[in-house]
Formats: sequence, structure tokens, C-alpha cells
Amino acid sequence: MLDHLDLLVQDLERAKNFYSAVLRPLGGRLIHEDQFGLTFETGDSHDGYIWIGLGEPRPFHFAFQAKTREAVNEFYEVALANGGKDNGVPGERPSSDGEGYYAAFVIDPEGYRLEAALEKSSMAEVSRDIAFVRESAGFRYRAAAIILENGRVLMAGNARDDYFYSIGGAVKLGETAEEACLREVMEETGIKLEIDRLLFIHENFFKSGDGQTAVHELTFYFLMKSQNHEDFKLGATAGLTETLHWLALADYAKYKVYPTFFAKKLQNLPQFIERIVTYE
Repeated sequence: MLDHLDLLVQDLERAKNFYSAVLRPLGGRLIHEDQFGLTFETGDSHDGYIWIGLGEPRPFHFAFQAKTREAVNEFYEVALANGGKDNGVPGERPSSDGEGYYAAFVIDPEGYRLEAALEKSSMAEVSRDIAFVRESAGFRYRAAAIILENGRVLMAGNARDDYFYSIGGAVKLGETAEEACLREVMEETGIKLEIDRLLFIHENFFKSGDGQTAVHELTFYFLMKSQNHEDFKLGATAGLTETLHWLALADYAKYKVYPTFFAKKLQNLPQFIERIVTYE
């Protein structure tokens, strides 16, 4: 538990703006300011405080506790928007107890290394997803939708990543892949669609965004029944601002988009379920 933390910075105003932004999603706030420095509450009153004064910065690593994955993601986004630098995107991380944890890492404008991690008491939220990390390897079971209209496929993007990806997400414990697909479609598009049939079972092997974890992902891709919808809403996934995009199948290969096998397979849909293995 944090009692207090003293930091020295070269620019108090810059530190005020940065820490006011990144502590807000974690429940922290500026509670005192004078000629000597700044005092931030880091959450509940018993969680301690951070004092920031003028001086020569010294390197250190400090982890803040977050109550939700959304808070971890927001911490990362606002840190980068307020002068911080990426030091590890939000995601699952290995831990010494083998259970893994969800965290994000940034470097503040003075060079301090910060982490926001989902507190252990909140890990039940993560454990409902059929996903885990063991040391430097991880696994995720996912369900996704293939939504086709007029020679186009609906894909998603967000403010953090420079690529498009399929509509879908992790299957939760006690949930079928079909149920997960329908839930994700409703959450991400705001439209209640129906499943036509299972098209692909996809095993993909890739490195996580920070390059620290080798991920094995198993995805069930379901073709959705056409309803001629164009009014899909903008949504949010895990705290990230998300946008939806219709990509022309004829131009699919020109985009940075995953999975890449859609470029060929969606041009001529298979009659039977296909299993596909990729390393991307």
C-alpha cells in the first residue's frame, strides 16, 4: 500500500498537467498546490499521496493500482496525450506467481517510469475471458463476426493501433462462441444481427504489441446474415475509442488489416468450414 511518494521535476506546471490527467482514471486528484510543490491524492484517503517538487529528476519505477482494465487503458491514452511516452501498451503481462496481470507502462515528461496495473482484487474481471499469460507466452480464445454488404466487409480500428481488425473479442467462461460473437457485435456496432454459419477456425501466432509476449490466438469466425445496415454506431472497446470502417473486398490487401487471409477467402466464400493457421 502506498504511503507517500516524493518526486522532483524540472517543470512543475508540466507535471501538474500530466499527473492530473493520468491519475484521474485511477481515482486520483490534485489536493494541494503551493510555492513548494504539488500534492496528489492517489485514490481513497488511505491509499497515500504523491508530492512533487522542483529539483533534478531521479529515475525510478512506480506502479499505480487500477480497478478496471478500462482505467488502465485510459491511463495509457491520456499519458501519451499529455506528453508521456509509450513504454508498454495495455495488455496481459507475466508475473512471478504464474497468474499474469493486466498493465500498461509509460514514461512521464521528466523520464520517470510509470505503470498502471489491475489490482489483484479486480483480477476476477479478467479471468472471465478465456485468456491467460504464462511467462512470455499467452493464449486467447476469441469469437468474431464477418459482416458483408455490397462487396465490403465491416472492420474496426481504434485511436491507439495503426491497423484494422475484425469485429469480435474474447469468449468468456460459460459462454459459447456463438453467444460471444452476438454479444460482441451488439457491443461494437449497436445492431442486433443473426449468425448465418461458422466459416473459419483460425489459429494465429504473433507477438504482442510490445513484443514481450508470444500469443497463440484461436478465433471462430461467423458469417452474419445480411440485413443491409449502414447505420452502425461508433463504440468503445476496453476503454479505447473505436471506429468502424467498410473496406472494399477488392482493395482489402492494400490496407494494414488483420486477419490477412480475408483478402482471398472473402472473395469466394467456402462451402464448408475451413481451418486456417497463420503467423502474423
